[in-house]
Amino acid sequence: MRSISGLITVHRKQPDDTSRLKVLVPSIGNFFTELDLVTAYNIYDKVGHMSKRSFVPPSFNEIRSILNIAQVRAMAKRGVQLITFDGDQTLYADGRCITRTDIIGSIIDLMKAGTVVAVVTAASYLENASGYEQRLSNLLQAFRDHQLKKETLQLFYVVGGECNYFFQCNEAAHLEYIPRERWQTGVGSLSVVSCLVHNCKFDLNVYYLHCYLKTIATTGCRCVRTDRGGYQKDLGPCP
Repeated sequence: MRSISGLITVHRKQPDDTSRLKVLVPSIGNFFTELDLVTAYNIYDKVGHMSKRSFVPPSFNEIRSILNIAQVRAMAKRGVQLITFDGDQTLYADGRCITRTDIIGSIIDLMKAGTVVAVVTAASYLENASGYEQRLSNLLQAFRDHQLKKETLQLFYVVGGECNYFFQCNEAAHLEYIPRERWQTGVGSLSVVSCLVHNCKFDLNVYYLHCYLKTIATTGCRCVRTDRGGYQKDLGPCP
């Protein structure tokens, strides 16, 4: 881990793609913080007992956990202005409500420290805040129980429906819908999807089976589809 941390440090100082880490892993991106992987490994080892194993190599999830620990520790040193969470299978079980008091308490502590907290979820209840409030009912009730100030409550947001619906917590600890024209710039996500469907001259069932929509991007006013293999197709100007 000490050796890998050293490779990352050198890589951060050589943005011209000549670092040894870039040569070993050409697809590696940028590192915006130093990563103390030795400390992160020791923290995880107390739970995963990796150092006690002789024949079982580290799993992908274990390596990811170590990197996550290192990243969180690095962020904590610099201060965090914004933190986002997924909803289903992250803050709460799929299709359920948030219940863990330790997570609720941590979110409140972040907000009290001045950190903006946002739940970014694919779940969509359109402009209806009550659907999101039901999933986050215990969290919102905790806001009321702690009598958080208005300026603290306004640090909590929900972004739903694949980033098409935006809500902010108001002084009554309820979610308030923010109209799209107040925050969305350029071509909206719904317009891009409309463009995609309009320009796709094939059976969508076959498309989802064989192509798998990974990302939809816009270049100016043109739509681009990227499939699983990284192939991009210009779908023409957005309507």
